[in-house]
Amino acid sequence: MVVAMILAAALVVAPAAARAPSAGTAIYVGEEDLDVNALNGTASADFTRLVHYSGAVGEAIDDEIQVTGSGLITEVKKGIKTGNYYVEGNKSAYLNVRVPEVTVDVVLNKSPKESVVGKSVTRDTEVAFKLSNNLISGMNKTGTGDVKMNIEVTLPGGGVVTRFGSGVTTDNLKGIVANGTTQYEPVKLTDAAAGTYTVQAKWPDTSDFYGKGFDSNTGAFEVLSKSLAITSDKDSVVRGNSFTVTITGESITPYDLYVKDVSNLAPNKYPSIRAGQKGFNPPLFPPGASAAANASTINATFNTTASGTRTVQFDTGSNTEDRTYTIRVERMVPRAAPPTTRSR
Repeated sequence: MVVAMILAAALVVAPAAARAPSAGTAIYVGEEDLDVNALNGTASADFTRLVHYSGAVGEAIDDEIQVTGSGLITEVKKGIKTGNYYVEGNKSAYLNVRVPEVTVDVVLNKSPKESVVGKSVTRDTEVAFKLSNNLISGMNKTGTGDVKMNIEVTLPGGGVVTRFGSGVTTDNLKGIVANGTTQYEPVKLTDAAAGTYTVQAKWPDTSDFYGKGFDSNTGAFEVLSKSLAITSDKDSVVRGNSFTVTITGESITPYDLYVKDVSNLAPNKYPSIRAGQKGFNPPLFPPGASAAANASTINATFNTTASGTRTVQFDTGSNTEDRTYTIRVERMVPRAAPPTTRSR
């Protein structure tokens, strides 16, 4: 008689790594499997909860976090009060509960304080995706590294990508560190299609925060197809009234704005640029030019805004000659001599 025996190897599943925050450090709503065994100064947990006091420490308790018999906080649940949670009866052993906060912005790479969210830029503009957060370092499960996020870009056609920018061949918007520092990811728009783009920082599905409503805000910006343009709010104007022209170009860039020269027309016969407007970029001419040239009301240099635009007012008066005028804009170049008007 033969007895067949099958020996099955026992399947041993190693416990998942857990972050072990030290006393006084931060933990976040949404975090899971926090190891608090040593929080009370012992090798293993000898308490069943962390408590939040409504007033002085040790008095009235108004919220709590349960601790398992193996010394784990299985999850810091939404809806609990933020602030310090103490080992009951120990005024020095506590953890600080915070809500994870993440914000995303789109700024000018050469001027990071200038946001272009809600604005328009040209393909020549280099932007940067800015990620800010209130997280601490060492938050991954091993306690030796940082947690990371992805920035997703919704394209004008509706597609969503984490690889974005001219010349980019890798997923440059994946795995961005979130450790309380501000991170910038420069992006070139040279090959970007015209239209509106929306960015959002999201937690990956490997994160404790995934799907719990802790993703960032969204920020949208528009990419224009034209690199330089000028438009007017009026096709014609009655002498004595004003009109405006709007320059559309690169962000925070100086442009020359001028009325095309009319043969044998005195300067006071032209429409004039209103003095003192925002964006005026002195000096009009190189050092050494006359004060009269620098005060010209026919030629001026203006800086565009972060969105790459600048609106400039022209005035007309009783001396303005009745005729058709051409107003032009071009990238600013040094002018060797102070002409009365620009001839083109």
